[in-house]
Amino acid sequence: MITGILIAVLLVFGVYIYKFPPTKRTSTPCPCSDKICMDYSTPMSDLSVDLIHTMVNKYRGKQLNCINALNDFKEESDAHSIWFDLETLKKFIYNIEKQSKNKGLENNEEITSKELGIRVYYAAYPEIKDWGKYDDLISFQALNPITNKYGHLHTLVMIPTRSRGGKTFDFNPLDYDTYANGLYDRSGYHYNYANTRTAALLIAKMDDGTDPDVFMSAQNHGQLFPPDIDYNQIFNI
Repeated sequence: MITGILIAVLLVFGVYIYKFPPTKRTSTPCPCSDKICMDYSTPMSDLSVDLIHTMVNKYRGKQLNCINALNDFKEESDAHSIWFDLETLKKFIYNIEKQSKNKGLENNEEITSKELGIRVYYAAYPEIKDWGKYDDLISFQALNPITNKYGHLHTLVMIPTRSRGGKTFDFNPLDYDTYANGLYDRSGYHYNYANTRTAALLIAKMDDGTDPDVFMSAQNHGQLFPPDIDYNQIFNI
């Protein structure tokens, strides 16, 4: 009985192999060979909650109080946090690496991700009366009445950096002339910069109401945490 079943199974298997012979699988190249693939499967970094609370409260009780005591801040408290959505940060980081590597290849230079970074500058918005001078701020101001309160207030500007020859300097991934020594030995960035643009991450994501992926100018943006929201109530810090 058992022998008969084994013979039947072998016959069925033989017929299957005959009709569907195994084929050798070969790998095919990725159709988008210029894509950057990232897999950071290492444990996520963390901090003590007690340390975070201590540091945030220290800033709010000392530095922020000193800032708010200035004449420029009599009407509004300065910002105490700045928020960026994850997709904005990912796009900015991705484009720094992709544009840098592409520009390097165009100029027979290999740029590695280990050379690249981001410098975060503390910054403050111009007075509201001066926002009309800057295309980047005109659209931002029109989106939400709360932005009219941002004059003088704290924000951040993120600038791509490259490490080379033992030094780290700000550079523009879109301008290969900045790859050797950075931005500030170039007149367009240092001396005659009125009409010069560079890769940067600042303020709020912009869209025209129809396409959520449209960003203001050529930049990707973040957002200043609105100064009139009670941070304590939201995060219990």
